[in-house]
Amino acid sequence: MLEQQPLKLEFPKKLAFLLKEPARLKILYGGRGGGKSINSVRAAIIFARSRKLEIVCFRELQKSIQESIHGMICNEITALGLNEEFDIGNTEITNITTGSRFTFEALRFNISKIKSRARIDIALLEEADNISKTSLDILMPTVRGREYAPNDFGGPFGKGPEIWILFNPKLDSDEIYKRFILKKDIYAPDFDKDGNRYAIVQKVNLSDNKWFPKDQHTEMELTKAASLDDWLHIWEGNTKQVLDGAIYSEEIKKALLEGRRGKLSYSPDKPVHTFWDLGHDDYTSIW
Repeated sequence: MLEQQPLKLEFPKKLAFLLKEPARLKILYGGRGGGKSINSVRAAIIFARSRKLEIVCFRELQKSIQESIHGMICNEITALGLNEEFDIGNTEITNITTGSRFTFEALRFNISKIKSRARIDIALLEEADNISKTSLDILMPTVRGREYAPNDFGGPFGKGPEIWILFNPKLDSDEIYKRFILKKDIYAPDFDKDGNRYAIVQKVNLSDNKWFPKDQHTEMELTKAASLDDWLHIWEGNTKQVLDGAIYSEEIKKALLEGRRGKLSYSPDKPVHTFWDLGHDDYTSIW
């Protein structure tokens, strides 16, 4: 049996929960440059070396393996000096010592095949902003734990399988954003009814990535100078919600930048109607 080499790896503090804390859902979202994908891949590689796991990397659409994160996983295995430990095939990657496998699936046209999967320990949903409601409704109950050995229910910690969801927000109306961000309390509560950690939702931006490359920093600054809307969307991970030329667009942008967007408690059985007189030369009035 091949002896595994010690691995020295500096991991972002904000994403340390991937390696340390079991949870059914681990949701990483935000703007470009935060390091969500590459650090999730590194965490999956680390787990693949520790025990036998079935790690399935999903996208909504995937015409070929080149459209998956297969290439990123291969690059990280090489960067970490672990080529001798992994057998890299055209459609799957296997750890020679533990037997862990990375496989790659498209959701939309393979959902029947996915429903019949006997075991998934980590479901890694990449570019999840494109995933449909139908795909989510079928996939979520498919990723289920069972007792494979005494007190071993699968997953990276033996506590049950995990679903890692990675995405850059696009629209408030996208299913992934509606379900796990806008309706987090319903679909992604912190704890389940038994008090076990159920979901960890983390927004990750370039400010959380100390390895953010200089060329991308220049690109980010150019975007910010050209369009504050595009900068908020692409680099700060806000959904597209302010149109150029919209009334109060500058005020709304400022509110987003200052973190003044929030939620208010309300009673669904008591509807509220507001009537606006938008003021330009005088004050705005709201009834």
